[in-house]
Amino acid sequence: MKKRTMEYIDIFDKNNNPTGKVKEKQQAHDDGNFHRTAHIWIINDKNKLLLQKRSASKKSHPNC
Repeated sequence: MKKRTMEYIDIFDKNNNPTGKVKEKQQAHDDGNFHRTAHIWIINDKNKLLLQKRSASKKSHPNC
């Protein structure tokens, strides 16, 4: 059986203020809570963008 890793995230209100609450990531998504995220763009000297393929086991957008 595959072991699931729990990821906990801080919850924010609609104005990006911390609420002091922490939830398991999937629960926060299920509850529609706000949380922060980061995007990193890597572009080489030929103006090519590095893309990473998502895991097939991801709940949203697998293999994208």
